[in-house]
Amino acid sequence: MPLIYHDSDFGRLYVRSSWEPDATWFGYFDGVMQMFSEGHPAPMSPQLSAPPVSLQEAWLCFGQKLRKWKLAVDEEEAVFILGLAPRRKYEVEVDDEEMFEAVTDAGGILMVDLPKGKADRVSA
Repeated sequence: MPLIYHDSDFGRLYVRSSWEPDATWFGYFDGVMQMFSEGHPAPMSPQLSAPPVSLQEAWLCFGQKLRKWKLAVDEEEAVFILGLAPRRKYEVEVDDEEMFEAVTDAGGILMVDLPKGKADRVSA
C-alpha cells in the first residue's frame, strides 16, 4: 500500500509518514483536514497559514492565505498545496523555472512537481 493516496476526482488526499505504529497520518476529505500524531487526532483548518509540513514522502503546503513557500524536495517527495479553490487555474512559479498554469482538483488540492534535490521558492 502506498504512503500517499490522492484521489483528484473527489478531492481527497491521505498521507502517512510510514507504516510504523508511531507514524503521522494526514487526511483531507470532504473539506475536512485531520492530522493524527502521537496517538491522537487533531482537526485542522483548510484556511491555515501555517508553514509547510513534511511527512517524509510528501510536503503539505497550506495555501488559503499563504501562497509562497521555500522547500527542499528529496527524490521521492511529492508536493501538495491544500485549501485552494476547487477546479480553478493557478499560476505556479518555481525558482529558475518558467511560470506555468495548473488546475486544482475537486477538493482544491494542487499537486506540484518540483525539481528534486535543491531548495526552491514556490508561489501559487
